[in-house]
Amino acid sequence: MPKNINQPGALKTGAPQIPYQPRQPGELQPEDVVAAQEIPGFVGARVFITLQKKTESKYLRKPNQDNILVHPTTGLVAVMDGVGGSVNGELASRVTERELPDRFAAAESEAKRMSAAELIEGLTEIPAERCAQRSDLAAKKQELKKTAEEIVAKDVDLGRKAYAILKAMQDTNVMVAATRGATTACAGLIHETANGEKFAIIANVGDSGAFIRRKNGKIERATPEDSVEEALKEVKAEINGMGIVDYLHQHSDPITGKIPDSLPIPIPVTQDNVLAIGYSLVDFWTFESKGEKTIYTTYEAMKRTLTVVLGGRTPSPRLRVVKVEAGDEILFCTDGIIDKYDNEAKQELDLEELSKDLSVGNDPVERLDNLRVIAHQKTTYKDNDDVAMVLVAVE
Repeated sequence: MPKNINQPGALKTGAPQIPYQPRQPGELQPEDVVAAQEIPGFVGARVFITLQKKTESKYLRKPNQDNILVHPTTGLVAVMDGVGGSVNGELASRVTERELPDRFAAAESEAKRMSAAELIEGLTEIPAERCAQRSDLAAKKQELKKTAEEIVAKDVDLGRKAYAILKAMQDTNVMVAATRGATTACAGLIHETANGEKFAIIANVGDSGAFIRRKNGKIERATPEDSVEEALKEVKAEINGMGIVDYLHQHSDPITGKIPDSLPIPIPVTQDNVLAIGYSLVDFWTFESKGEKTIYTTYEAMKRTLTVVLGGRTPSPRLRVVKVEAGDEILFCTDGIIDKYDNEAKQELDLEELSKDLSVGNDPVERLDNLRVIAHQKTTYKDNDDVAMVLVAVE
C-alpha cells in the first residue's frame, strides 16, 4: 500500500485540512502520497492539490518529476512533469514551479503598458511560433488573431492576463533550458471581468493538461497534448492514403481495440509532416536532397514522443480561454492521470469515466483523493507514473 505522508487510508470521508508542509513535491520518495487538501488564499475559487510518487523502478532509481504550483498572490496554479528522456527532468520541473509566478507578474506589469492592438499581436505571435515554417502559417495566424481579438473585446484585463501567462511560460523556458532538462507544464488562473463574468485562462505545453467539469457533471478536455500523433492529426497527415485515426483503427485488434506498440508508421516526407514530427526545415531539405519519401516510426514512439516542451527549441504554449461559472471545476493533471483514461479502441480519452471517478466522494478534498486512488488502481498500456493534480472549484 502506498504510504501517505499526511494520514493513513485510501478512500476516505472527511479528510482533514492539513497544511502542505511535510515535503516539497520533488522530494517525494517512491510510493509517497501527499493527501488531498485545500490550499487557502485564492480569490473566487477554492484550490485543492494532491501528489503521488510511483513505485520505484526495479531497474533504475528515478526521482519524482511531477510538481505543482499553487500561488494565491498571482492566482496561478499549474502542474509540471519533467520529461523522462532528459537528464534533468526533475530540475526542469522544479525550476518551472519556482519561476512561473515572478515571470507572470513581470509580464502582467508589461501588459498593462500595452495597447489593445499590441496585446492582440502578442496573443497571436506567441502561440504561432510553433508553426512558424508550416505551409498553413498564414491561415493559422488569422485564426489565432481572431481568437485574440475576441478575448480582448470581452475584457482588456482578460487579454492582459492571457498574454501574461503565455509570456511567462515563454520566459520560463530560458531558465528551464539552462538546466539542460525539459518539462511539460499546464498553468492557469480564473479571471473575473468588470461585468462579473468569469473565465478560465489556461496555457499548456507537452502532455500535462486541464479538464473542465461543469456543475452538471459534463466534462471537456481544455488542452490538446503536444505529441507527434496529435501534431500529425493537426496537419491532416495521411498514411497509406488514410488519416491517422483510420490507419490505426485498421491495424488495431478487432476484439480489444489495442494497437501494437511496434506497429510501423510510414509517414510521408512533406514539409508539414516533417515539422509536425519535430524536425526542422533544414531536416526536411536533407530528406528531400536524399530522395527520401518516408519517415518510419512506431505507434509507441508516435504516441509518446512530445513535440513541444519547456526547455525545447519551440516553447510557445497553446492558449485556451473558457467561460466558467460558480460550481464548475477545472482539473489540472499530469499524464499519470490522463493516460489512465486513454481509450485506444476509440482513439480518444474516456471523459465520461473520468467525470464519474471525479464524482466519488462528498466534498472536493475527498473526491480528489479518491480520483488519485481510483486512477492508480487502473491498468493501462503504461506503467504507473507519478501523479500531480490541482482542482480549482469556481465560486
